[in-house]
Amino acid sequence: MTNDKWVNRWVLPSSSGGGDWIVGQDADGKWGCSCPGWTRHIYCAFCGVSLKKDDERCPFCGHTERVRRDCKHIIDAKCGRAKTVAEAVLDRISQ
Repeated sequence: MTNDKWVNRWVLPSSSGGGDWIVGQDADGKWGCSCPGWTRHIYCAFCGVSLKKDDERCPFCGHTERVRRDCKHIIDAKCGRAKTVAEAVLDRISQ
C-alpha cells in the first residue's frame, strides 16, 4: 500500500546533525515537514498571534481560523536549497 498524499519530497539535514527532515508537498500544493517545530508554527489567520497546537481560539481576538507558517526546512525546499529524496538516496549510495 502506498501513501499518495505527498507527491513531492525533499530531504534536509537537521541543524543539530541528528538526522534528516523530510519536507513534502501534496497534490493540492500544501506543504508539510517532519520536524517537530513545524507543528508549533501555528498562527491566528486574522491577527497573526502565535497559537499553541491545542488552542481552539486566538487568545487575542477570539477567532478560530488558524494558519500554519512555514518552517525553515519548507522555506529552503521552496527556494531550491534542498535535495529531492531521490538525490539524497543516490548521494548515500555513492559514498
